[in-house]
Amino acid sequence: MLSGVFIKAVGIYVIIRLFFNMFAISEDMAVMITTLGTVSMVLGVFLAIGQWDIKRLLAYHSISQMGYVVMSTGIGMILISRGAKT
Repeated sequence: MLSGVFIKAVGIYVIIRLFFNMFAISEDMAVMITTLGTVSMVLGVFLAIGQWDIKRLLAYHSISQMGYVVMSTGIGMILISRGAKT
């Protein structure tokens, strides 16, 4: 159980470090990240609804939860890019 949490945490950490440190934060990129997170969140939930196998259900639910994190990262990037303009 701990390895699954660790893999997700490291993956999100790498995504956040990659986008905040390597690329210039623009509002267009931030909107794209937010959109990808939202799509991942919605698709993960809809795919989890139709599953009877508990392992698949939990896997799709994990995808959905990571969509929440990616979406919130994108929203943070939007706020930072708007704050940098003023």
